[in-house]
Amino acid sequence: MRGIKLAAATGCAAALLAPAAAHAGVSRSIHIGGQNPWGVAVDSQTGNVYVSDRGSASVSVYSERLHKVTRVIGVGQDPEGIAVNANTGRVYVANFGSDSVSVINANGRPQRVIDTIQNVGVDPNSVAVDPTRDLVYVGTYMSSTVDVISGVSDKPAAKISIPGANIHDVVVNPTTGAVYASAYNLNYVAEIDLQATRPTGRLAPYCGADGLAFDPTRNILSVAQNACNWSVAGLHVSGPHGVTLTGRAITQSRTAPAYLAELPGSYVLASVPTNDTVEEISGHTIVNTFRVGPSPEMLDVDTNTKEVFVADFGSDTISEFQG
Repeated sequence: MRGIKLAAATGCAAALLAPAAAHAGVSRSIHIGGQNPWGVAVDSQTGNVYVSDRGSASVSVYSERLHKVTRVIGVGQDPEGIAVNANTGRVYVANFGSDSVSVINANGRPQRVIDTIQNVGVDPNSVAVDPTRDLVYVGTYMSSTVDVISGVSDKPAAKISIPGANIHDVVVNPTTGAVYASAYNLNYVAEIDLQATRPTGRLAPYCGADGLAFDPTRNILSVAQNACNWSVAGLHVSGPHGVTLTGRAITQSRTAPAYLAELPGSYVLASVPTNDTVEEISGHTIVNTFRVGPSPEMLDVDTNTKEVFVADFGSDTISEFQG
């Protein structure tokens, strides 16, 4: 939760902070149909943006083409992580307060919840989709598991334990099927090889490993550190199954980064809730800082238009800007 994720960080020397970058204006602030948006997932094929409204147990659907919210769909309590499989027209929502996952038929008329998966771990907070294999991965905060769901049957397929971990985010390498989960309290990222259906390694040390992003074109895993040594680290995938990584490039942040997203063109975006910004990172440098709404959380990118959408948890809006 936010109080845990943004616990006071100490020992971060001012000398480590990145040099100042120019602020860029946000193109538009969009009021959504629900309250306290937390997660964002963009379907680049349809131009629909799905927003999990944590404060109102709903998902708001925003149309890039129509520039308006077209539907508000009721889901479980305290929805957080959200992901879309554009190949199947399914949206998956992790309901933190209900210990469930809602499945939305994005191609339906109307769009609606078509299934609720109940037997996942305690406090599910993050979702990642592997469109190649039609699998869904759900990170749980209290159960210390990554639950695997079949996109074909919407049934649990496996449960992978990461003992003692408060998982904050999960991400998939769509080429190899490897999965990565951030163990925030244990200060590492777990590597999961689905051929073994268990963690196969640890990427460490990461002081408060939080948001993750994966760039399949460059085979780079990015990790946000927000407990101390505020930074975003990038590692290169080199193993045959995508679970052996080498090289560690660090970009220092001004304050604690939370969630990450990949922007086409070798850029990483990091939401920074403590100062209401999104940092745009290239290589080792913060090249731009975008002012967004209060307490930005998850963010996602339309890969066709490069429009960026950010959930502003503190203002019942999403921010949109050109990346």
